[in-house]
Amino acid sequence: MTHSYPSDSSPHAPATAAPAGAPVAAAPLNDLQARFDEAVALHHSGQLAAAQAAYEAIVAADPAHADAWHFLGVLAIQCDDPLRALDWIGRAIAINPGNAMYYMNHGNVLRQTGHMQAALASFDQAIAMAPDFTDAHVLRGNTLHELQQLEAAVASFDRALALRPQDVVVCFNRGNALRALGQLEAAVASFDQAVAMEPEFAEAFVNRGMTQRALQQFDAAMASFDRAIALRSDFAEAYLNRGLTLQEFSSTPAGLEDAIRMFDKACQLLPDAPEQHLCHAMALAKAQRLVEAEAAARRALAADTNDSSGARMFLAALGAVPMPDKIPDALLHKLYDAKASVWDTDANAHYQGAELVGRALLAQQRARAMDVLDAGCGTGLVGVLVRSMAARLDGVDMSQPMLERAREKAVYDTLACGDMVALMRQRPQQYDAVVSAATLVHFASLQGIFEAAATTLRPGGLFIFTVFPNDKDPGGFAVDHLDGMAQGGIYVHGRDYLHTLARQTGFAVQGMELAIHEYEANEQPKMCLLVTLVRTA
Repeated sequence: MTHSYPSDSSPHAPATAAPAGAPVAAAPLNDLQARFDEAVALHHSGQLAAAQAAYEAIVAADPAHADAWHFLGVLAIQCDDPLRALDWIGRAIAINPGNAMYYMNHGNVLRQTGHMQAALASFDQAIAMAPDFTDAHVLRGNTLHELQQLEAAVASFDRALALRPQDVVVCFNRGNALRALGQLEAAVASFDQAVAMEPEFAEAFVNRGMTQRALQQFDAAMASFDRAIALRSDFAEAYLNRGLTLQEFSSTPAGLEDAIRMFDKACQLLPDAPEQHLCHAMALAKAQRLVEAEAAARRALAADTNDSSGARMFLAALGAVPMPDKIPDALLHKLYDAKASVWDTDANAHYQGAELVGRALLAQQRARAMDVLDAGCGTGLVGVLVRSMAARLDGVDMSQPMLERAREKAVYDTLACGDMVALMRQRPQQYDAVVSAATLVHFASLQGIFEAAATTLRPGGLFIFTVFPNDKDPGGFAVDHLDGMAQGGIYVHGRDYLHTLARQTGFAVQGMELAIHEYEANEQPKMCLLVTLVRTA
């Protein structure tokens, strides 16, 4: 888990406020400014009920008192009442639309309530009025990061640091955005700046260590995690990531046992964190301590009934529970929504599946351009390759952030967010080709998908996809192995199974070849089956 901080997301109070606890002089009832100063002093001293009553008395006497409406909104934020906060700050803006602070605090409430695009518009309005408003740049950057608009987030943090170069939390959040963007060396440099400014910033050491691990810098990563643990002996994330680093880089039994101890410590500190229990389970399984691995995976599942960690698939791989029909929706969204902004960059280095499928379709010679459905289109990597031969190109995917990236490529005629099987069933004989890269790997039985593809294809239509081979049982399907693929929502399918299912659903097998689908973190190739089926008449 990557730590992040809001960097100054607290509501802003006026410079006229008295120090906390300062005595407040009584004010004449007809002196609104004095009464406002008294209300602000009450607010800053933590007497929120009294401050609210004072602000409300002011707006009752003068409904056009914009500052009083604004700080009623600020107080509502502090009291966790966002609807009132939006109303009251909105009134302040209506009275005085030229105050940048109002827009910034309004944007902050919108962000906290999930209205991200509206929040961005408010921050942009604040910055347009006050270009050097550092806090607005910071909050804008945080919002853009949450929206996975990482390049723009980094630019906002850069602007904030240019205005306030010693802001350690902004520097830290900039490192997080760079890390998510895949600019790992720059991210390490940003975390280095953060810990140079704040040597006891344990979270920055953890995130620096995670980035160093991604750079294959084992010793540096371990030193970062050790420093975080020295600063905070109860820091579960530091133990977890130290264990992950040992598991990834140590090939000795002693290293694996050390990793297990790290995971055990993390689970003791955060017993309700499912991912930590699953990491513990993976390490125990690798050490052939399977009974303990099952118990750890069951703890992960109990802590997360939506199964965003993939614990049920891990248990199925152990043979402890029935095999799920497909990847859990929560896990699918966690995996792909977060990767949308960097998927294309990562694909250039590691992922070959889209190119395999795209080139397989391009190799088919047809007399006319084809109507093509990209089922599980992701960010549109296949679509870019096959657009030239498509009369119509449609895409469907479950991940909205992935679809937004596909939309930016402007190669699809339509894009739909939803279940590709349902969509194919609703469009009988509309396509000449269905292509699907790295999507069928998330389903156990493929019968429903094959039937839906047969429905949506015209006679002679092509169904081209990738799956991972089931070498242990060529006639069946199974959850993939326990060292990371199972809880990544991955299934394997046998050659004989695919041949039989194709015949049963009205397809002929034109091709089924072994190819490199991607390169794993250790640069080892992961092989797939590239399958081309033809819809029989």
